[in-house]
Amino acid sequence: MDQASVSYGQTLDALKAMQAAKKPAGDIVQEGTDMYYRLCQDMLNELSKTNGDEYFTPAELELLRLERDTWSLVRALYIDKNEPLPTSTTPQALLQRNPYTPAIAIVQRVMDHEPTLRRLSTVVNWLHDTAPAPSTSTHQSGYRRRTQREIVGARQAGQARAGLPKALDPDALNRESGVSLYPDDTAAEASLSYDLFRLVRAGRLKEALTVAADAGHPWLAAVLHGSLPFQWTAVTSRDTVTDTENEANRGTSGWQGNKRRKLWREACLQAAASPTYSPATRALYASLCLTSRSIPAVTPLLRTWEDHLWARVEMLLTERIAGWLDHLGGFWENGMKASDPQSSAKLQDLPDENQWWADVDKLVREMGNVRVEDGAASDNAFHFAQLHLVLGNVNGLLEQVASTCASRAEQEQPSSRDWQLVIRFFAHLCLFLRVIHEPIPTPAVDVILNEYIRQLETDPTSSPLVALYVGALGESAVEKYASYLARLDVHLPQKDRESALRDCEKHGLDVGQVAVMAAALAARAILAVLPNAKGPLPDPTSGPPQITENEHVLVRSLDWLLYTGRTGDEALAQANSLIRYFLGIGRPVGARVIMSLVSQKLIRTRPDSDFHSGEGIEFQQYQQYVSLTDALDNVPSPDTYPSGESAQKRAAWKDAYLRAIDNAWRLGLDLLTHSWLENDLFKMFSDSRLEELRRVRSIHVPDAVIRLSYILLNSRAHSEGNLDRAMELVPIVADERYFVYPTFIAYGGNRLEEYLDGVRHVGLALLEAGRNPNDLFIPSQKR
Repeated sequence: MDQASVSYGQTLDALKAMQAAKKPAGDIVQEGTDMYYRLCQDMLNELSKTNGDEYFTPAELELLRLERDTWSLVRALYIDKNEPLPTSTTPQALLQRNPYTPAIAIVQRVMDHEPTLRRLSTVVNWLHDTAPAPSTSTHQSGYRRRTQREIVGARQAGQARAGLPKALDPDALNRESGVSLYPDDTAAEASLSYDLFRLVRAGRLKEALTVAADAGHPWLAAVLHGSLPFQWTAVTSRDTVTDTENEANRGTSGWQGNKRRKLWREACLQAAASPTYSPATRALYASLCLTSRSIPAVTPLLRTWEDHLWARVEMLLTERIAGWLDHLGGFWENGMKASDPQSSAKLQDLPDENQWWADVDKLVREMGNVRVEDGAASDNAFHFAQLHLVLGNVNGLLEQVASTCASRAEQEQPSSRDWQLVIRFFAHLCLFLRVIHEPIPTPAVDVILNEYIRQLETDPTSSPLVALYVGALGESAVEKYASYLARLDVHLPQKDRESALRDCEKHGLDVGQVAVMAAALAARAILAVLPNAKGPLPDPTSGPPQITENEHVLVRSLDWLLYTGRTGDEALAQANSLIRYFLGIGRPVGARVIMSLVSQKLIRTRPDSDFHSGEGIEFQQYQQYVSLTDALDNVPSPDTYPSGESAQKRAAWKDAYLRAIDNAWRLGLDLLTHSWLENDLFKMFSDSRLEELRRVRSIHVPDAVIRLSYILLNSRAHSEGNLDRAMELVPIVADERYFVYPTFIAYGGNRLEEYLDGVRHVGLALLEAGRNPNDLFIPSQKR
């Protein structure tokens, strides 16, 4: 398993540990998202040290960056959501008490009581924090220096310089038509404006002020400074001053910021629409006051999807705040008349929060179709996630992702590296939200987790991770993990397969239930491609002497019930079922392997009393059958008689030969006269199982009788008494007490003719020996 997946699993374990420790949700949000953020950042740092990795394409590296930023958004939104609801006074009450309250305090109260506005503010701050660091150029200090030299030179020469302005103040180009700066100055100001715009886009206003001032444009620095909100603690009620404001105002006695912000805002809007400025300069002015009027000026400089989102959200935020301030009034925004309660009816009407949020939803959703020049496209999965997170539509997000997962699984689409990274994020997002007790749709979460588990299952060494995520599935967890185990390669080392089973116990699953279901699923899957134990009876001696690969897979399905001591009863029942199958298709070699496996791992550890039940007796009777077939197989062929050897070797061979026949005869009589697989305890079995037992008897009882009969016949040269034994089988076969005769003519077959042909040969052999076969059936007192 790859190290990244392991690290994500460890992070999930840490989250679950925090949940078990009953940490507050806010702490889990902070620590959990920080862990995911650092995990992504560490991977990016590691890859940057090696200039990338052949395993990671540039697109995959971009996905890692997007995932990192998405965790940052999750942190910002859910930290805000888990903070206690504010208990401060409403902005209306604040203004009624003090009409001179600065706008910054009013806006803070508005955000306290309008969560959707606070959400947008959080999103803007996130877009600032995650914006790439602007690479500002080195701007030469000096204000329109080349234009200034040209104008001064022309005046000294007593000439007018065509095309240049007569003055160099910032508004000169607006007053005079048909003039422009010297090309070098035009390019320099456009470059400066572009760099300042990127700084404003990244929320680095103070840095932008410094860059403008250092470049010799103090008036531009003053314009930027106008975006700072007006605050004055001397006229602000103490309960409305935040800790941040107290810190900012420490050591100051007067007001700060822009107390004519409304006028400044209108000036910025006018400048953003002025055709005399370069596109970069217009975009800079527009970025300071984004509204529906100014956003067209910004659009040409928006290159990434995040740029477009920032512009829209900033516009929505700016317009909503401006609308609130116009609606509420207050001295600093609307003058003394606006602070008069009698004039409040004249203030601007403001749409309610629900109506406004519908407009927000519509505008933000349009981001799904925005065309971008740099970075990931608008249909990128992480942008899709960010969009829904911004709108607070997490349930809709998860349901759509689940729909995609279900479609991919149904179509059996091959998994790409991109998809693995994406589904890993969504799986962890689901689990993170569940840990902090967010109400999310369980069916969708299960589909997403199943898809991620499907990715992990492609690596046979990932069983600890599979168990970790399966443990989060709830009711379907046992079946899911059992299905995973059932598909594991049977050629994996046994210790790895056993470890995979035991892994589930660490994550709250019942290892016994998992083992039982895994064994059943594994057997069911391979039985679908193996011969059916129905139809005409097979010849049990016709198949290959070794089990086939598919038969081996079926045998190994029993492993899951033998790894722990908790499923001994189930293991015995499953072993009997598999033995019935193998014997029912005429493959006793498979039954032998099963019995050997059970004998090694189960019987030695269980008391004899466990084998007095129906399952135990059935298994013991299979052992009886195997003992008989082993004995029959161990009888040497008469053709191996060492006729050319010494008398001692011939005698030794004959002794071993006859002892082997005696053993087979004893075991054969025991099986035939004790109603093999016919027991009163079996009456509790289902009809289908009883039918399987009848089929097994019908295949293997006639085969054992015929084999034993011919072994006895063929040994007559070494023991004439074995002919008597062969004839003794006849009444046993015919005796209704032993249920032997019906097995010869069951299921449309008829092996009776084959057996009777052997009996005929025995009779002829007796006649050749000068004996009457009928004498064997006459009671001794009547002979």
